[in-house]
Amino acid sequence: MTFRFSRLSPLVVFLTAVLPLTTALFAQEGARGSQPPGVGLRKARQEVSDKQRGEESKGGKWATLTPEERLNASIRRNSKGQCRFVATCRPPKLMPGESGMLLITAILQGAAVLPAPLQMTMIARNPRGSVALGDMVPHPAQLGVLAKGYLGRPVYENTAVLRVPVTMGTDAKLGSKQPVALDLQFDIFDGTSAQVVGRFIERVTTKIEVGQYIDPPVAGRSAPQPTEPSPVISTTTEPKGATNDANQPKGPDAMGGTPAVVPVPNNVSTNNSEVTEPTGGGDLPPTETDEGGLPLGMIIGGGAFLLVILLLMMRKK
Repeated sequence: MTFRFSRLSPLVVFLTAVLPLTTALFAQEGARGSQPPGVGLRKARQEVSDKQRGEESKGGKWATLTPEERLNASIRRNSKGQCRFVATCRPPKLMPGESGMLLITAILQGAAVLPAPLQMTMIARNPRGSVALGDMVPHPAQLGVLAKGYLGRPVYENTAVLRVPVTMGTDAKLGSKQPVALDLQFDIFDGTSAQVVGRFIERVTTKIEVGQYIDPPVAGRSAPQPTEPSPVISTTTEPKGATNDANQPKGPDAMGGTPAVVPVPNNVSTNNSEVTEPTGGGDLPPTETDEGGLPLGMIIGGGAFLLVILLLMMRKK
């Protein structure tokens, strides 16, 4: 019994010392494998930047660098929480060889601002022959009203719109979607303190469909405006002794007799309808009428008829 224990004790000591180290190594390798690609590189750059800043406080090499060299030495990717980008193409479809405009909108978040003039550089990442990009042109900046550090000065507070000419490749196939990728390098400043936050590189991507874009024009409808009737100007002169509407004779229906025909000269025209010359009238003058519109002959005849009746009645008595 004593012999067996003496032979097994060194083995137990060895396993007790080696097993925890092996378990720790396997756990570390598993943790590295579970991290997404690029996280380790960013962490290493951040550690180097923190180390350089620590040397600055101690008067090391970092203290001798200029602000521009410090920004270049501490460039960071993915400006999450500070700025994000949205890219669209106008028109959304391009034929092979056709040109359009790529609109990139930088949406600033929190207190992040972009001072004007905009210090931003662009590097195209498209394969040759697919999509060609032109020079980037930013929209003019407005005067600051929200950022306390830039009140009354040109600054991009909420958004910054960038215009990039784009031309579709001549070998692009109809119906396909050509990818567009570009890197933007820019400096973000704090809107309150007006101090630089850091230098960032952001990749902007989108896709442009190859095809013909039909955008029919839409004509606006306008309400018809009422038009005033133009006054009718008569160039003819009225004959002497012409009567107005109030003095004209009444119609035959109101009189209960035959209508009286009034001759109209040949050179007189009316506005509403044409008046034909009476047939068989000759050059006789118009019939005289009294103020009530009755012919004078009818009044005389009626009076004579009444006088005869009165004479007959008196003779019988």
